[in-house]
Amino acid sequence: MRRNYVLFGAGKIGKEALLYFGADNILCFADNDNNKIGSEYCEKPVISVDELRKLKDSGAIIITNYMNKIEIAMQLKDSGLTNYTFFDVHKTNDRLRNYKLGAKGIKSIALYGSNELSMHFVDSILQSEISKKIKFICSDGDSHQIGKKVQKYTITSIRDVVNLVDVVIIANYENHMAEWSLLKKRYGDNTEIVNPFKQHAIIRKGELVINKYAEINSASTEARFITENEKKNMWKIANAYVERVAHDVPLFEMIELETFNRCNGSCSFCSANKNFDKRKPTYMNEMLFKKIIGELSSMGFNGFLALSLNNEPLLDKRITEFARYAKENAAEAHLNIHTNGTLFTLEIFEELIKYLDEIIIDNYDDDLTLHEPCIEIVEYAKKHPEIAKKVTICLRKQNEILNNRGGTSTPNRGKSTSIPDAKCTVVYQKMSVRPDGKVSLCCNDVYGNYTLGDLNYQTVSEVWYGEEYNKVRNALLKGRENMEACKTCDVYELAIN
Repeated sequence: MRRNYVLFGAGKIGKEALLYFGADNILCFADNDNNKIGSEYCEKPVISVDELRKLKDSGAIIITNYMNKIEIAMQLKDSGLTNYTFFDVHKTNDRLRNYKLGAKGIKSIALYGSNELSMHFVDSILQSEISKKIKFICSDGDSHQIGKKVQKYTITSIRDVVNLVDVVIIANYENHMAEWSLLKKRYGDNTEIVNPFKQHAIIRKGELVINKYAEINSASTEARFITENEKKNMWKIANAYVERVAHDVPLFEMIELETFNRCNGSCSFCSANKNFDKRKPTYMNEMLFKKIIGELSSMGFNGFLALSLNNEPLLDKRITEFARYAKENAAEAHLNIHTNGTLFTLEIFEELIKYLDEIIIDNYDDDLTLHEPCIEIVEYAKKHPEIAKKVTICLRKQNEILNNRGGTSTPNRGKSTSIPDAKCTVVYQKMSVRPDGKVSLCCNDVYGNYTLGDLNYQTVSEVWYGEEYNKVRNALLKGRENMEACKTCDVYELAIN
């Protein structure tokens, strides 16, 4: 039977989706890019959202734009189009087939999620090989969906079934990280909580070298950046996340450890660059580093552990040894580093990459030309596919326009725009640790003007759930106008979500 799907996003992933579903099942593409609307892509017409609303015979709308998928979903909702799903949801179901759910010992599964969007994913799982192990479809105990029927299942409260299954699979795509974090906190000791939508890399893998300036919509001027940023409605996504977790704060999803607070770069958007940095040069004490790693290990932390913050980590000659120690003693964490790569030799790279799950190299050059160390790494990675999977080189400009970082992104941002009622996910998702062990407000608090705890004297958990963090969360829950450092900030959510 012909499906008549509409693929939202006439780009590379859209083409992949066309092949995945079969061209005969694709009615057309939809897109927001005026340069594409009215043309053809892969021999299919490209239409606007207004035209999409007028279609009578279309099936599900499948969003293939990874970068803006939630914003597109909100746009479709606002247009009265609710029959949408995401291409990576379908791909996720394929990945689940190869997950350890098929291993011996896992006999019972519960699917968590009962809103309209999650049903696309639930239906696909119920048609997969693991369907025989699905015993329950459940939702939050306060959900109005409790008691409704989904095929042969009656939706029940997760509290009633969590002790009866081996695995709970998140089926809610929207706010999936909030749902996963909360369920881990509440029920993680009882059963395994699986989030099949969770990113396993800070930068979504695809190409070894990424050039965002090759994209038509890449914002290269301040006016364009502000327009694009406001169009994305990221603050609405942040508000939804915060409202879900504000009264039952889960553990952070990322922790950043700055082992030496210096950078050799001169990027105009960063006040930590070598020409503006006002910080006293400080190295993290080795015993403090091991204390933090030990606590993360004891907590079973399996989120993102970054050995970088507002610095160039390769300036610390101990970084490879620190990476080795972190990998050996906090093995469940996703260990990564952000670097500009200029200090790499192939020998240093080969040694460091052994211990990392991911390395992101920001190759800063206004001509978008690879530096010599990056050229060597690209050639090496091409010969070693297992290494290439861990590496992303991002072509960046030293004077590019980015978020204003709470007003610290000077001198290259003239106008600060923010939404006073907007909340922020970062103080619910990430902890940023300075070399002296003190915890900053966030990564945008470059000079450590706020201190929310001291890991020399407190545990990671004591700081995260402590009085200072809670003061900030309570203030931001009412809107960022209640925090002086956040009033003009246009960063709303953590990118890894």
